[in-house]
Amino acid sequence: MNTTNPITLYTTMRLRTVLACFIWLVLFCFNISAATKICYSVGQNTTDHKTGSPTITISSGTATFSVAQIAANMGIGDQVTYNTSSIAYISGKISTTQW
Repeated sequence: MNTTNPITLYTTMRLRTVLACFIWLVLFCFNISAATKICYSVGQNTTDHKTGSPTITISSGTATFSVAQIAANMGIGDQVTYNTSSIAYISGKISTTQW
């Protein structure tokens, strides 16, 4: 036989519901998530640093070039223009083909 006081049970359930609603508000309504790091280059020129005529595929935040990008002055913060007018910024180097 359950001897839990119905008022105590109701209060506990109500507090859990209020807490769940508060967490939902914080996570979804205010869209709190990890910040996206964006780096901008402080380079000395605006010349095209690409090697060859690569095609680019971007998936899950990683850009894969069809031609290895070996320019010594290409790196974090440099702008990559793809699909004619879309822009991304390099945030790190995985390999000469993946940035």
